[in-house]
Amino acid sequence: TSLADGVSVAQHTVRVARCIVAAVLAVKAGVMILDLFGLADMWLAVFADVGVTMVAVGVALSIIRWCPHRHRNCYCSGFESR
Repeated sequence: TSLADGVSVAQHTVRVARCIVAAVLAVKAGVMILDLFGLADMWLAVFADVGVTMVAVGVALSIIRWCPHRHRNCYCSGFESR
């Protein structure tokens, strides 16, 4: 079951990474569109980039606490040990 758990965690990680990349590209595209119309300056781009990076790191850290078994009494529930 250890190999199956590893594959499950890897698949979940890929799904999360794809969502993060999509969100980052969407925010960057939004700021670029605002800049085309003169509604954004460099500071908005910097703040948007830093904000998206912080959210992406937070979401990526949630993978640590993700459990492939999906039940409460799991041995792999993050940093907690039995």
